[in-house]
Amino acid sequence: MVAMGLTVSEVGVFMGVYPLAVGGLVLFVASVAGITHEAGYTGRPWRLAGALGVVLVAVGVWMVSTQVPLAVDPVVAAVGGADGIVLRGFSVVGAGLVAAVGAAVVSAMGDGDVDDGFPA
Repeated sequence: MVAMGLTVSEVGVFMGVYPLAVGGLVLFVASVAGITHEAGYTGRPWRLAGALGVVLVAVGVWMVSTQVPLAVDPVVAAVGGADGIVLRGFSVVGAGLVAAVGAAVVSAMGDGDVDDGFPA
């Protein structure tokens, strides 16, 4: 799954297909978090998935900031002008947000014990 996530995200990021880029990067993050959990390095994969999501957000913001100043008007103008690197940066930020928020929500739901009230 790690290879599939990387492949799909590469196709999405470099071809400018936003849903593929976001989905591939989320699949990659979830796969890495799942592998570390199955190998016994983490008790639950959600903290690592959230941390990797935050790293993706930071990398995406860095990608955007190398192309335009971090202010609303230049970023909107770059998106309107279809600047490829800015759009790729947004896809990385989007994937990071999905991974981080998803990990936070699932982690807050509990680990599935009967006492947690976690829905089956």
